[in-house]
Amino acid sequence: MKTLAQLRLQTVGDEKSQTDVIAMALQVLAKRGLEYDVHAMGTDVEGELTTVLGAVAEIAKKLHACGITRLETTLELETRTDKERSLDDDLAPLEDSAASPAE
Repeated sequence: MKTLAQLRLQTVGDEKSQTDVIAMALQVLAKRGLEYDVHAMGTDVEGELTTVLGAVAEIAKKLHACGITRLETTLELETRTDKERSLDDDLAPLEDSAASPAE
């Protein structure tokens, strides 16, 4: 089952930079062949549900293994059975709308 997800990671009380944390997470997502888009408030992820969930577990293990003692992870999932969705589905209409002058 395909899913769209938004992943947010935040270390608590740790010296590791957020940039390093995100870079490690992106390495896991790429290794698992997941599509992703990084933005200011998190990372959007597209792929098979089990692959996304497995990647999130692997990210947590990897971050803890490098010395992070406390990690807050927020994961929002959207699954649909009525049609296939991708990260780009909502962007095209918005980009078209933004390119058109307001009336």
